Amino acid sequence: MDAHFLDGGGRGPSHEELVGMLTSELHRSQGGNGYVALRVSAAERSIAQFRTAQIALVQAIWEEMLRRQLTHHSRKDVRLNMFEANDGSLPKEIVGDVSTFKRLHFDPYSIFFAHLYEPPKNLTGGRISLVDVHGYLGRNGLNLLDVFEPLHLPGHNGRLVARREHRLRMLEEHAHHVDPPAEGELLLVIVRNDPIVGVAHEIEKIRPLSSTEPIARRFFRTSMAPHH
Repeated sequence: MDAHFLDGGGRGPSHEELVGMLTSELHRSQGGNGYVALRVSAAERSIAQFRTAQIALVQAIWEEMLRRQLTHHSRKDVRLNMFEANDGSLPKEIVGDVSTFKRLHFDPYSIFFAHLYEPPKNLTGGRISLVDVHGYLGRNGLNLLDVFEPLHLPGHNGRLVARREHRLRMLEEHAHHVDPPAEGELLLVIVRNDPIVGVAHEIEKIRPLSSTEPIARRFFRTSMAPHH
């Protein structure tokens, strides 16, 4: 998909068609995979313009979810969150745990989220794994809490993380893996953060290629989350 899929202009579908397609793709109950991954050319527009389009897209998907009754949350109960992160660290005042690289998990609050990744600099790793947990549970006759456990350490707020005895099997048998953007690309990943209709996610740890050069791994996050 090219950059025009971010705003429905020119060569792609209309904005309304795009929002409908992405909303369906974010929900297994609607025939989708529980996530969307789009690569776009960074030359099409500025980072600020891409981020503006990202925010508008997330808000439009949320409205479409409400229209289709794909969430039990109401409009007044949910807010748009957004922040920029770099080098794999998240703002502690927002998310508590400052490490991006947690083992396979569901975020504790987000209904769905979108990350707009810029190409990493002087880094290897960072592959994103998106796991069909519902499929794994059904295939093995398990319940969610057989496979995931709540993490109550400071900042995690009961985050559901994969039990170690199940994590590797899920990553090997039920995961779609998305590589970081190449030079000249941006990567937009949208995730329905739900064990039934969506996916769990894990991001591979990063490693510097050179110890003497600066590193960067910048992304912009937008999410729809209940007030808490």
